[in-house]
Amino acid sequence: MTGDPEAIRRAVEARAKVSGEDPLLRAEEEVIDSEGDAAGDTDTDTPRPPKQESASSPDPDTPVRPSKTAQRLYRELARRSHPDLVQDPTEIARRSAFITRVNAAYEKDDLPALQKLSEEWSLTAVGPAPDAPQREKWLQHRLIWLRAKQAELALERQTLLENPMADVLAAYQYDALTALRSISEQLYTAIQERETLLNALIGS
Repeated sequence: MTGDPEAIRRAVEARAKVSGEDPLLRAEEEVIDSEGDAAGDTDTDTPRPPKQESASSPDPDTPVRPSKTAQRLYRELARRSHPDLVQDPTEIARRSAFITRVNAAYEKDDLPALQKLSEEWSLTAVGPAPDAPQREKWLQHRLIWLRAKQAELALERQTLLENPMADVLAAYQYDALTALRSISEQLYTAIQERETLLNALIGS
């Protein structure tokens, strides 16, 4: 999932133990692709091992291998937004939440989502200095993005409110923990009543 060559090699070898396929060629392909892409290698004269064609249909359990475009975009986002780059706890938490979304999109090879996250990070970062010429344009783009995000959240809120579960949460003033405890107590009481009735029927 991280794209690390060593992690890919271990994953390929582990899968080979249960699938019976030769892990060496696949591991070499994965490592070469990852290392070459990370180094920006464009040398087409270097021969690479031919990829094996599978006669059977793809294994649905096989993880999606992100495209090279997604890999480059993922590395760029990780480089810019990694939590280890800051010291402030609030900023670390914000970056951790953001990088979690980046990882989820990368695992699915969701290039549009990665591009959207890249735009989001560009607009939510600190931006140009207050006296920089690009500051006004950056603020305009950020305002547009914030308005779009506000509309998106409003639509999501409306969708959630129309969900039957919203009525249950509303009854408990949207306190999910209290609602869960109350519902579990009601279910436990109902189970006890059914058990008592069942015991009475068996006894009779």
